Amino acid sequence: MPKYSATMVSHSFWFAEFQAYIELLNAGYSEDDIRAKAEEDNYFKQKTAARTQDLLKVLKKRLVTLDQDYFVLFPSLDIGNQKLVNR
Repeated sequence: MPKYSATMVSHSFWFAEFQAYIELLNAGYSEDDIRAKAEEDNYFKQKTAARTQDLLKVLKKRLVTLDQDYFVLFPSLDIGNQKLVNR
């Protein structure tokens, strides 16, 4: 079982951003495309570039733990189950 640290609490759960990231992946965007969109267009509406970098790092850690099947399944889940996948 993976260990969790107290720093996880310092991050918001970024559910809307997690949803948007998966939507972009399902639309055919690569991780590099999403990073560029986030940095250049402030796609995730963060206040600073550092916050955007932090968000991308945290979301990448979450997404790397999921199988590709979850990306396809995620939009069809109800909100409660989507929130479980996000954590």
